[in-house]
Amino acid sequence: MSAASRVFAKNGFINAIVRDITLEAGKSSGTFYIYFNNKYEILAALIEEFDSEILKNVPVIAGESSSELPDPSLWQERIRTIWQVYSNHRAIFFALSQASATSPEFHATERRLRQRAFQDFQHLIRAQQAKGLCPNLDPAIAAIAMEAMLHGFLYENLAEPGHKVHSDAEAQRAIETLISLIGLILNDGRKPD
Repeated sequence: MSAASRVFAKNGFINAIVRDITLEAGKSSGTFYIYFNNKYEILAALIEEFDSEILKNVPVIAGESSSELPDPSLWQERIRTIWQVYSNHRAIFFALSQASATSPEFHATERRLRQRAFQDFQHLIRAQQAKGLCPNLDPAIAAIAMEAMLHGFLYENLAEPGHKVHSDAEAQRAIETLISLIGLILNDGRKPD
């Protein structure tokens, strides 16, 4: 499966062919077809690994399933972890983006992954509103905008071929910029503590 990830990173999902994957893996096409019927199935398996890593590593915000207010440090750590997981799986993220444009199943998968961030942001905005911040924000509309910013930011900086972030210092600067922008929204335009 790592060979498929490398091929998707190099060629993109749309241009990848099974022969490229088997050559990269040093295996025969017959071996590939023992496990998968096509490149869509191997991408689905890679996305399952990616999704499992997100669920395993992204910390739960206090209050997601209760009335407790979230701790600001938790959402900041959540953004850092999301960045790291997406960075580790940038080829899969890029392949999913391409596949979702042509496949209803992959489109639904991408929407499901994005829905989690939307729900997180909506919850964070409501928690801030309980503190008297962000009184003029509609939580659902603002959460859509914040999720779109997060998704686009991750895509442009990590997944897109020729991505913008090449060094650890650039990654750190990008992450902190994203956290600052989200913090400004969550703190009603005030600089976060």
